[in-house]
Amino acid sequence: MEMKARPSKRQNKALKTRENLLRAGHIIFLEKGFQKATMTQINEYAKTGYGTAYLHFRNKDELFTVLMENIMTQMYEVADLPFHPQTKQEAYAQINRQTRLFLQLAIEEKDMMRLINEATGVSAIVHEKWNHIRTRFITGITKDITYVQQAG
Repeated sequence: MEMKARPSKRQNKALKTRENLLRAGHIIFLEKGFQKATMTQINEYAKTGYGTAYLHFRNKDELFTVLMENIMTQMYEVADLPFHPQTKQEAYAQINRQTRLFLQLAIEEKDMMRLINEATGVSAIVHEKWNHIRTRFITGITKDITYVQQAG
C-alpha cells in the first residue's frame, strides 16, 4: 500500500494562504459585486503581501471560478445521489428530496448565484466555466430523468 507524503510546512502555508484568499474573495465579491471587486482589495482583506493573490490566481476571474466550483460541488453532490427507485412512489420521494436539497442550496447561496449571473455577463472566463458546470449538471439530471422515463 502506497503512503502519501505529508505536505511540507511550506505547502501547508501555501494552502492556508489560498484558502484565506478564497474567503477574502468571497467576502469582497459579495460586498462590491463582481465588476467592482479587485485583486488588490482581495489581497488587502486577506492581509497578504502585495501581489500574493497573483501567485495563486491569474486574475479575479480565475479566483471567482474557484468560488463557483465550490458552490457547484455541493450541487453536484445532490445531483449525484444514487437514483434507482423501484416504484413510482420511490421515484417521487427521491425526486422530491433532491429538489428540496437543490432549493435549500440555492437559497443559502442566492447572493453568490446573483454574482454568478453578473459575472457570466462580463467575463468570458467565468461564462465559459459556467457553461461547463451547467452542462455537467444538466447531464446528471438528464440521466435520472431518462431512467425514470424508461422504467415507466
